[in-house]
Amino acid sequence: MASHYRKSQIGGSDAHALGTVGEAWTEADGARTREEYFAQLRAGAARPAGVPGNYFRLTRDILSIGAAMVRDNPWTAPVGLLG
Repeated sequence: MASHYRKSQIGGSDAHALGTVGEAWTEADGARTREEYFAQLRAGAARPAGVPGNYFRLTRDILSIGAAMVRDNPWTAPVGLLG
């Protein structure tokens, strides 16, 4: 989709739980400063890296959130089961 609209491809974790924070990112080889990094993004020279997300990873995050909710407040168990 990014190529179709002539946009740079970027990676980001879009994490929903602490366990998946920082597992995806955007690389720009040779960039030593913020300005160089953004220049590579604008030029289309950056690329996504890391672990891509999928249905199973999102499901694991949702279950992790529900389990933490129930641990913090057992009265939320009926709502946690809906997840």
